[in-house]
Amino acid sequence: MTRRALALAALALAACNKGSAGPAFRLAEPSSLAVFWGISHKNPGLLHPYVAVANTGQDELVVFDPVDDSTVAAPIDIRPLSIPTPDPRPALVASARFGLTSSPPATDQPDLLVAVSAGATSLQLIRTWADTSAAANPDPGLAVDANDSPLSVDLGAEVIDLRAMPEVDGTGAIVPDRAWAVASLIGGTLAVVEYQLTETSDSSGPIAPVSGAATLQDLGFEALSLAVDPSPSGNAAMAVTLDQRSGGYPQNPYYLYAASLDPISGSTYGVAQLDMRGTPGAWPVRAIDAHAPTRLVAAYTLRERQTSYRGGYIQENAPTVDDTDLAADGGDFNDTAASRVYAYLDPQSCGPKTAVACGVAVLDPAAGDVLEDPWNPGASPKQYLPPMAVAAQPLALVPGTPPAQAPSTTDSTSDFEHYPYMAIIAGGSRITTGVLVMPSADGRIYYADLARWELPGNQYEVATFGVETQVTAFRASGSDSPQIALYKPAVEPIYSNYFATNTSAALEPSSLAAAFVRVTPGFTPDDLWSVTYQGYLPDFVDDRVAEVEDAGNGQLRVALQSGSGSTATQVVNVFDPAYGVRVGDIVELRTTPILFGNPPDYACPDVSQTDPSTGTYFKAIEGKIVSVDKPDASHPGGSLVLTTADCVPLKLGITPTCEVLTYGPWTSKPGCWAELRGASLPVRIRAGGGGAPDDTARDGKDLVVVATDAGYMGRATTVSGNTQGDPNYPSFSADSASEAALVALCPLMPFDPLTVPDSCDESCRRTCEQAAIARRVRRRHLVSAYCAQDDTTCTSNFSFADFRFPSFVYPTASDPLAEPYPPPIGPAIAFSVGVYTVAATAPDLLVRDTQILITTHAGYVPSSRYGAGTNYGAGARPFGAVTFDRSADSNWSKQGDGVRFYVPYVGNTVLDVSPSHFNSDTHVLR
Repeated sequence: MTRRALALAALALAACNKGSAGPAFRLAEPSSLAVFWGISHKNPGLLHPYVAVANTGQDELVVFDPVDDSTVAAPIDIRPLSIPTPDPRPALVASARFGLTSSPPATDQPDLLVAVSAGATSLQLIRTWADTSAAANPDPGLAVDANDSPLSVDLGAEVIDLRAMPEVDGTGAIVPDRAWAVASLIGGTLAVVEYQLTETSDSSGPIAPVSGAATLQDLGFEALSLAVDPSPSGNAAMAVTLDQRSGGYPQNPYYLYAASLDPISGSTYGVAQLDMRGTPGAWPVRAIDAHAPTRLVAAYTLRERQTSYRGGYIQENAPTVDDTDLAADGGDFNDTAASRVYAYLDPQSCGPKTAVACGVAVLDPAAGDVLEDPWNPGASPKQYLPPMAVAAQPLALVPGTPPAQAPSTTDSTSDFEHYPYMAIIAGGSRITTGVLVMPSADGRIYYADLARWELPGNQYEVATFGVETQVTAFRASGSDSPQIALYKPAVEPIYSNYFATNTSAALEPSSLAAAFVRVTPGFTPDDLWSVTYQGYLPDFVDDRVAEVEDAGNGQLRVALQSGSGSTATQVVNVFDPAYGVRVGDIVELRTTPILFGNPPDYACPDVSQTDPSTGTYFKAIEGKIVSVDKPDASHPGGSLVLTTADCVPLKLGITPTCEVLTYGPWTSKPGCWAELRGASLPVRIRAGGGGAPDDTARDGKDLVVVATDAGYMGRATTVSGNTQGDPNYPSFSADSASEAALVALCPLMPFDPLTVPDSCDESCRRTCEQAAIARRVRRRHLVSAYCAQDDTTCTSNFSFADFRFPSFVYPTASDPLAEPYPPPIGPAIAFSVGVYTVAATAPDLLVRDTQILITTHAGYVPSSRYGAGTNYGAGARPFGAVTFDRSADSNWSKQGDGVRFYVPYVGNTVLDVSPSHFNSDTHVLR
């Protein structure tokens, strides 16, 4: 396409918008943005920052000014400047600074700006310099050669991701007047295109590709995301000049990082580090182990928090940086900066069923591994910092550099809100040294405090404002039969005033027992927990098809499968301890008239019919598990050996007798039990409950604990007396602290039915079950808040001194705490449970399905920025983000705006947001 044709296309686009009230953005599916310094008639004769938007739906790039969020008008002042692209649907844009021959340069120079369209293989150069040809154009446009043909380079394959950076030599030094555009291509190839800047005194020096061809490198893996470290090489005293307009030159300009789902360097799943000091096309590749495949990557160098209490923050107070004032200390950071890589783990390869929690992993490129847990260095087995949990799937990871200049205000944070510090506003304001912005699939823009490896919460989860981590509801058993009750914890000094308000008995069956449940910020989720006697296991509430065989000695063998051996389908690995199937559990054999006919004419009941005399459904025949057998050729998921089950009361007021009834269950239909051999029928599985029918001591019963979202949580064992009521020794605790030790003792993780060892008996399976539960209740996020007891504002507003979370309270000088001071750990939920008899004349045994319900509130809502959606809510599908520092030049008088992030949305908007400002300061660009 010639320059004349492109100009006509621009006029045609302008004509389509005739009648518009001024040059609005007129966005149509914006998909990518890049900040670049260049020229335009909006700021004549001045090199100025602009943002190029890939306006996919209009086959163009649109340019606007990030200093004041205004468009650059087209020559016909009815729409923004449009740069039509040779290939339709531009999808990716990237920019880079050039290292210059003089430092600082006599005059500043324009940036490299390149673009590529969806499905295209051609990388297009965009003109950012002054056009000095006969048909001079003062605005950015398509770069063309002497024949008016676009200055493009063919990459040979479709582009996945695109980055641009200054070129470096073999020592890592930035090469003057050279820059690279780097693209990851479908098929596992990396393409590098080199560009040359000609420096001129009036910033009109052209930029052109050094060669008409890209240099290709076969990576051996497909790179889904590319990143370079944007953190500046300066320090806290660096001067603010136009030479630092983009935060200075990168801290580590010679490393390129790539995320991939494929193994890197043969067998490592994680992130590739490419050393650009080598020859393009042969950059050395080093694997950084993320312990799982990755989808997104970012890099940043910063001073991270100290592991002492000083590394935390007080939510109540205005943030400051002060090593000497504990009460006002909003955060203290290590003296030495550390280079980090951040990788979003593939959600299909992580989670509670795997060895790796999901989220954004923090990687240490020096060690080539996940960052070691700073509070447990040298532990065996090695302990790692947990990934930063995310609320929704991130679609981009974009680090932000602290602002160059502080706001021109006199508030308590302004002295620290500049490089190397930046403010974050969430539930509690804080000062940090780096932020990671994550536009996500739910339309919100989340952000992480990189110094503290956490996403700030939007509310006070360790406060006493009714939004903290807590039990929000408790439904008691509510019957005149024995009830499930909780024991009051043994009182520790920190708990004294809290529990003094509860005057209930030591064994409490009512809703007052909610005060006896222990929870932990950072671990406790929003969930509904049921504690049930002989309740269904959560994976077996509904019918599962099963094959029934004769096991000899009057017993049955049940395999949850259809068919047998190598032809079996619908196989359930009942031997896998993660399901929680134990010896003593109950299998309901659900017979139907198709199989056995209707009672009382036949031996087996029809569970789909009701008993005419009572109006209740006929009960299933039940068997008690006496053995959980490992998988074999005939039973690829393992099998359950059953004997006839014990009797228990099924509803209130019924004495547990095993009289012969016409509809079963239990041993009342021995003829049916024999008929089941060779049948294929639905089954369900209940927890057994433990104990004997005459166990009037009501001690040692197992109650199945289930979380609605998290699933099977194991069994709570009843105790008698208050000696076991101490919260440090609960009869039930969903705790992740022992995960590593339990996994080390378990030969069944990950579970493989083909490699189950003969040595793994029922005790081994119990250990593995606990390991699986520990994985389900892992830490959900770090909590860096603390409260100094000598600070009256903190203690009076938050009641920390009387609070149930003593680990968040820094002790007084008379009670020093040894450092390091780690984020508190504790159970997701813990309690001591017993059986409470309402009256002496009431039955002594629990009725099946006796239950209590506990509702927990995490107290954690990750802070986010959003806008441009329905009713001003979150918009639909952001694509990425780019950052810009409005404080970089004092001539703009925008120091109060600080660092801004621009996020394009498919709904034809770009959001201008900032973690250091409230969401009310979000600007919607349309």
